[in-house]
Amino acid sequence: MNSLVNVFRNAIKNHPKQRFYSKDNHKYFKPVFFSELFNRAENIAFHLIDLGLQPGDNVALFADNCQEWLLADMAILLNGAVVVPRGSDSTSQEMEYILNHCEAEILFIEHARAFKKVEKVLEKTKVKHIIILDDAFKMNIEHLKINSLASNEKERRLKNSRELKRRADNIKKTDLFTIIYTSGTTGNPKGVMLSHGNMLYQLEVMPKMLGIDETDRVLSILPIWHIFERSLEYVIIHSGACLYYSSNKDLKEDFIKVKPTFMGSAPRMWESIYYRLKERVDRTEALNRELFDFSYDVKKQLHRAQNYLKG
Repeated sequence: MNSLVNVFRNAIKNHPKQRFYSKDNHKYFKPVFFSELFNRAENIAFHLIDLGLQPGDNVALFADNCQEWLLADMAILLNGAVVVPRGSDSTSQEMEYILNHCEAEILFIEHARAFKKVEKVLEKTKVKHIIILDDAFKMNIEHLKINSLASNEKERRLKNSRELKRRADNIKKTDLFTIIYTSGTTGNPKGVMLSHGNMLYQLEVMPKMLGIDETDRVLSILPIWHIFERSLEYVIIHSGACLYYSSNKDLKEDFIKVKPTFMGSAPRMWESIYYRLKERVDRTEALNRELFDFSYDVKKQLHRAQNYLKG
């Protein structure tokens, strides 16, 4: 494989039942087949061609974990362009700096709240086209939006499908797929450049290391613009697992609903969960405390043994 586009295409062939879950207005998880998501991403990619996007161009994507993030990501990569992601909670100053530093002319942004921040600095950037990911914001401004693409998607597919295939097929392992701006400790964010080859190597080792396959249910809560969560999302696509988009706010409820078999997280969150459980168990009778401690120790030893055998 030469690019992440091959990963997306292979997933459709190898895992036709793979599903990605988002919540509706009533907070029920609704599934969408990955093949359908890829088809929608192609429609957006055709539109990006009409907007003048060229292979190698940088495209900014300011949004958090959601299906629309994945659609934008795939659409940009299908064109051989470079994704420049950042969370929607970024400040106006951070957005301005990143947009100018990467010289993005196209910006995907999640919702009204994020748009209001970037709107303050747009005149100081080279951004020519804005695509809003949130359907609810479609009537508020006159910029381009993803939801407006459906009206003539067949025409764009007929016109641009050959060009899109050419662009995707010409991507090389050494080509950039992303520039990630880290928060850093001092000064402005630093742009870290990663190639398709960088991520493809991770897809060779991570699924085996993590033991993820198409039987898994994965809960997504870490910021998607962070490289660990993003790598995990590609691993999920590659492995055929099902992904559920969640958040810290709904984590407890979603744990019960989804019963995930895997979740990427930061150590602080696991520590918080452990201490809350421990506090609750410590208020119960002695037998429960002993069983909890015994089970925890057994599981810890099991993981150590498994890591030793894998190493």
